[in-house]
Amino acid sequence: MKYYISLFAILLVSVQFTGKAKAQVSVAYSPVVDSIIGLVTDSTVSLLVRQLSGDTTIVLGGETKTISTRNYQFNNVQDIAAQFVLEKFQEFGYQARYQNYSSTGRNVLGYKIGTRYPDKKYIICAHYDNMPTAAIAPGADDNASGVVAVLEAARLLADFPTEYTIEFAIWDEEEIGLIGSAAYADSAAANGDQILGVLNYDMIAWDSNNDFKLTLGTNTLSQNLTNEYQDVMRIYTPELNWNYTSIEASDHASFWNQNYP
Repeated sequence: MKYYISLFAILLVSVQFTGKAKAQVSVAYSPVVDSIIGLVTDSTVSLLVRQLSGDTTIVLGGETKTISTRNYQFNNVQDIAAQFVLEKFQEFGYQARYQNYSSTGRNVLGYKIGTRYPDKKYIICAHYDNMPTAAIAPGADDNASGVVAVLEAARLLADFPTEYTIEFAIWDEEEIGLIGSAAYADSAAANGDQILGVLNYDMIAWDSNNDFKLTLGTNTLSQNLTNEYQDVMRIYTPELNWNYTSIEASDHASFWNQNYP
């Protein structure tokens, strides 16, 4: 759990420093940011993971329900998970909507409008569908863990002004070809959306050998963002180390394909 919560520190602080030229960025310790990080606890994280993985019930519209599977083939249950995320965004005070891009695919989006640059955005995202080995596919690590990261970031940043717009995005159908994120990224590029950076979280809960090492998926286009991410880690999570990959097996690749970092 310490490993998992440490990742929130990186996520929360990264949004404070992105959007400025590298030469202008001075990543220094902030007690305000540290206090926000401290609001992430074992209980806040574990409850959301349990709810998304069907280990405990949720309440939607006054009814008790269970997200018994996030198998992409079971859209009626997937819709429960999507509604749960949408209502969480609304509970935190965000504008929120579905992006229905096909008869089977539905992304969930929440918005925090920037105070100075509302037309320039950063995206914090994860996918919520799961690849089943059977009909029941709870997917606690892949990828309730990423969804919880996005939801916790949304909760903690709700009252924290940011100059740039932040969009909290939960993608559908990642497991069958990054379909949900590609639908969004393709549309964004066609509309000329100014996306300055994307932080995509996939399978972040499992440290199989307890080496406190995470893998950063990055490319040349994303190097400045990656450098800032590492600067943040050095200050707030010195216990973490990292390696690199350029693998395109998660939703970040949809944005690389449209030349977004």
